[in-house]
Amino acid sequence: MIDTPLTIKANIMKSIRSFFYEHNFQEVMTPSLVQSVPLEPTLSYFSTFWNSCGQKKPLYLTASPESTLKKFLASEKKNCFSIAPSFRNVEEANVTHMPEFLLLEWYEVNKTYRDEIERTDELIQYIQQKNPHYIRMPQSKSISMIPMSTLWKRHVGITFESLMKEKDMITFAQKKGYETRNATWEQLFNQIFLNEIEPHIGMDPYYITEFPAKISPLCKPNEKNPHLADRFELYSLGMEIANGNTENTNKEQIKTVFEKEQTNRKRKGEKAPNIDNDFLHALDSLRTTNFAGVGLGIDRLIMALTGITDIRTLNPFF
Repeated sequence: MIDTPLTIKANIMKSIRSFFYEHNFQEVMTPSLVQSVPLEPTLSYFSTFWNSCGQKKPLYLTASPESTLKKFLASEKKNCFSIAPSFRNVEEANVTHMPEFLLLEWYEVNKTYRDEIERTDELIQYIQQKNPHYIRMPQSKSISMIPMSTLWKRHVGITFESLMKEKDMITFAQKKGYETRNATWEQLFNQIFLNEIEPHIGMDPYYITEFPAKISPLCKPNEKNPHLADRFELYSLGMEIANGNTENTNKEQIKTVFEKEQTNRKRKGEKAPNIDNDFLHALDSLRTTNFAGVGLGIDRLIMALTGITDIRTLNPFF
C-alpha cells in the first residue's frame, strides 16, 4: 500500500524531531496568537480581536515562531527549535503556497550562518536516511552555494553592489520598465529578483548567499563587507525552502526598522500592529551572544524530497 501525503508528512516530521532531540535541542511550544509581532516589510499578518472584560484587544496570527524562540533564548541561552503553524496574509494560494503552513525554526548559540548551512545539510541527509522509500532528491554530502551577486550578473547583467544607492537602483529599474514611483530600494530589488532571477534558478537544490544587508534587517551584517548580510536561502525545485542567518542583536537598529515600517503602513491607511518591545528587549539581552538560526518550510521540503508536486495535498483540510 502506498503511503498518502499526510502519512509521509507525519513520518518526516518524526524524523525532524528525532534529529533535533539527538542533537540536544530543546523543543519550544510557541503560541499562534500574539499581541504584537516583529514588523518586517515583506510580511502581512492575519489579525483578529480578543473580546475580554468588555474590551476588544487586537491579536495577530504569527508569521513564524521567531519572536517566541528569541525570547526563550534570552532567558535560557540554549539551543532550541519549534515546529509551528505559521500564517502569511495577502499571497495567493497555489501549488507551492498556503496561507497557513508548517514552519520549522531553530537557533543555536555560538554559531554563524555558515554553521547553519552545515546543520541544514545534516538535517536533510538525516531525513533521507530515515525515509529512503520516500526520497526522490539525490542524496549528497552537501548542497552547492552561489552568491546573490553572481545570480544578478548572470541573469540581470549587473551586480546589485553597483546599485546600492537608491537613485541608481531607481534609474536602472526605470530603464528595464519597472514602476518606480514610491518604490523603495528593497521593493525594486525584490521585483527584479522575482521576475528576472527566480524563474531561472532551476530545479537542483542550492544555497544562495551574500544577500544585501539593506533587505535583511534581522541578519548580522558581514564584518568585512557590511553592505552584505550573513544570510542564506535554500532553493530547490525553483522555490525557497529555508532562510537562515547569523542574528542581528542591535536593538536600536532593528527598532528603527520596525518604527519605519509601522509609519509606512499607517501612511497607506493600514492598521499597523504594535511594535513587539519584548522581542527588542530579548535581542538586547543577547547582544553579547553570537547565535544563528534557520526557518524552514516543512511542506516545501517534503515536496523537494519526495516529488509531491502540490502543497495542498499536504494540507488537504484547508
